[in-house]
Amino acid sequence: MPEPTLTDFLLARINEDEAAARKADKFRWDRPSDAPWRRAEQLAETGSKPQAHIARWNPARVLAECEAKRRIIGMYERAHDAETTDRHLWAAYREERTAFQRALEALALPYADHPDYDESWRP
Repeated sequence: MPEPTLTDFLLARINEDEAAARKADKFRWDRPSDAPWRRAEQLAETGSKPQAHIARWNPARVLAECEAKRRIIGMYERAHDAETTDRHLWAAYREERTAFQRALEALALPYADHPDYDESWRP
């Protein structure tokens, strides 16, 4: 089986993050305010820094992040797939692909402890 590409790796991790966020969001708490991020939001209002951190990672935010990361990957793929016969345009596409490649490598860093992470992706 071939090694996953950086985009394959990232999309798999994003899918895992999204699935976990959707599962947490759909869990039926006894009361909506019992959800950990809801309680954390309440405690954060009192100045609790750890609770503020937990509140920021609610499912809605994680889902928005997943969508943003997918868009970045999509931009990379469009730049990667671009073909042109104009030498100047091709150089611009090549430069854009390199910038997106570095951005994807940075997006992969939080997953560096995953067994499928390839150290050659480390920026």
